Amino acid sequence: MCYTSTMTQSKFILFLSKLIISTEGPVVVITDNLSAHHGKRLAKWVSDQDKVIELHFIPSYSPELNADEYLNRDLKKNVNAKKTPNTVQEIKANVISFMRSIQKQPARVMKYFSGKHINYAFETI
Repeated sequence: MCYTSTMTQSKFILFLSKLIISTEGPVVVITDNLSAHHGKRLAKWVSDQDKVIELHFIPSYSPELNADEYLNRDLKKNVNAKKTPNTVQEIKANVISFMRSIQKQPARVMKYFSGKHINYAFETI
């Protein structure tokens, strides 16, 4: 899911909804403590999902525990490798293209979880 405005609880719920639909079995999401990842509306939505999804939060100020940070580093390093964008639309197209290519490379995605600080993720599942 690609968006250009601020992450909100509504956007996070939309993302989680899409994740549930696209995934077989229960979904475990390990997330940081962004304010949009907390709140009464989100908590109610998660509880209404009848154990289809679980949220686990990493401690605050712990980017080394967040596999998303490794993805972000990879994205920033490679997103404009093919073509330097001149507009917001071109940046978005590059991001979507890069992320779709990542989806087809499960071994590359698993490398985001190979660091010694990320091993806990496999204990959560």
